Amino acid sequence: MPEPCDYCGSTEKNSRLCSKCNTRRFCSQDCLKAAWKAGHKAECAKLVELAALGASLGEEYGEEEAEWGGGTLGGEEEERCVVCDNRVAADHRRGTVTGPTLACGHSYCSPCADDLRMRCWMVSGQADLSLAGEGSKCLECRQEVDEAAAEADECEDMENVSARECFEAGMLLELGALRMLEEKGGKWEEVYTHRSGRLHFCFKEIFEDMEDARQRYSDAALDYGHAPSQFALGMINYTGAGLESVDYGRAGELFKQAAAGGHIGAKGQLAKMYRLGQGHAWDRDLAVARSLFEEAAHAGDQESQYQLGCMYRDGEGGKKADMAKAVDMWKSAIAHERGGELAVQATIELAHAYAKGKGVAQDTKQASGLYKSAIKKGAGVEAQYGLAEIYCDAKDYRNGIKWLEVSQAF
Repeated sequence: MPEPCDYCGSTEKNSRLCSKCNTRRFCSQDCLKAAWKAGHKAECAKLVELAALGASLGEEYGEEEAEWGGGTLGGEEEERCVVCDNRVAADHRRGTVTGPTLACGHSYCSPCADDLRMRCWMVSGQADLSLAGEGSKCLECRQEVDEAAAEADECEDMENVSARECFEAGMLLELGALRMLEEKGGKWEEVYTHRSGRLHFCFKEIFEDMEDARQRYSDAALDYGHAPSQFALGMINYTGAGLESVDYGRAGELFKQAAAGGHIGAKGQLAKMYRLGQGHAWDRDLAVARSLFEEAAHAGDQESQYQLGCMYRDGEGGKKADMAKAVDMWKSAIAHERGGELAVQATIELAHAYAKGKGVAQDTKQASGLYKSAIKKGAGVEAQYGLAEIYCDAKDYRNGIKWLEVSQAF
């Protein structure tokens, strides 16, 4: 079957890659022109710049419109993802190119690359890891790398090797289960609500893979005290992924164990639980939460950066509010390579600060730009209403009313 058009979604015709970015597919010149006007022009320029992965472009990228038909026909041989076997393509989400070909030669599609970035972060707890250029972080060949290293180093701790093997096997199983669930358009609640009914058959493989993943994590966490496995198992209990319900008590215990082992992400999650009082009522301690957030945020944990900014804003943890520090933390969360919903929420908070002149000099133009950026990335009522307020304060009631109506209809 031909690859679908990235503009209209049609598979009736053979689609071709855009001749400039060599990433997006279009089934006709009309679709390319429409996509060009709808935003592919800017996206294409960025993709050309970022997706080269070190290769020289050979010519300056101009403002002219791209041509249709310069790429390969859908169905011709292309790089395939080693996880799901889908076509590898660069993706201009969050301002970075996902789906890289690593130094080891393996390739990942965009969704798998995003998931694997997160799991590479889980391995060490450092949030600034990236797949791009990190061949040793490739889950497809990492075991071979570890075995070679073990042969070269007679002092290699074999227990650590076994723990890593269990952990990496669990990650691959969990990744596969999450992808299958996403493809079926299901939710974890459906897996368990309908376990004895028709839908249980549909989700049987997902259910079994998650059970296997939990067992691998448990083996590494309990038998070897492996911090990344403790963290991964804690996240499953915290989110309820593959479980009948969330278990904050168990999640908190696992995060404490992983944090004691130096896992930065676990410290951030534990701090969040202390701040929100999740798990046990006596665990709510804002001073401890602030201290843990500060440690994790400065080590590069994105959620800790965002949450710490909120604590600085509200003066939580036994200290006075400090909007200047809050702004710095939100900027760090926005600039973080993981992007995502936290970056969007931090953008809204930063826009509020500029709109009101708190922690920074008041700048409604900057605030307006930040609100619009957040809205483009999926932000809802809070950003829309903030933008409406700016227009109304400037006596631009036409745009102000427009955004108020948008926020009410959202």
